[in-house]
Amino acid sequence: MYNVIFKDVYSEFFIEIFYYCFTKLKHFHDAEDCSQEVFLVLWEKCTKIDFEDNIRGWLYAAADRIIQNFKFKNAKHLYDKPLDEIADVIIAENPFENLNSEADVDKALDSLNPVDRKLIINHYLYGKTSVELASEFHISPEAMRQRIGRARNRLAENLKSEIVG
Repeated sequence: MYNVIFKDVYSEFFIEIFYYCFTKLKHFHDAEDCSQEVFLVLWEKCTKIDFEDNIRGWLYAAADRIIQNFKFKNAKHLYDKPLDEIADVIIAENPFENLNSEADVDKALDSLNPVDRKLIINHYLYGKTSVELASEFHISPEAMRQRIGRARNRLAENLKSEIVG
């Protein structure tokens, strides 16, 4: 019985859910994965779902949760990027001739406060993880990741002002 109902719901709504996922993710394969996962969850829960209710609403809500989880799992956090990559991005946004980016990075690091400079150097140059740094600073790893991210943002601003100024 559920087999037939599932097939009907799948054939009626799959393309609609796929397009919804695609508009949110802007990538064909990611949208395909997420929309397939929506229907996998539907299949796993089909004995508990009342198909007479608003099944379209349930599918969209499931798609939203799956998209949110997908984005979180695949997020490219600022603190995950290599240090030289942020300099490359800023340089690409502000192309200047005869730019000595290594000297500019040194100046930008020098203009950071001592704690931020210590975090950046220990994390990116010495390769310490956020967990190791968190234990040194007696804070949680998540709080350390946020501090590193904020320090990177300040470094980016300092680097941008070195390039522009």
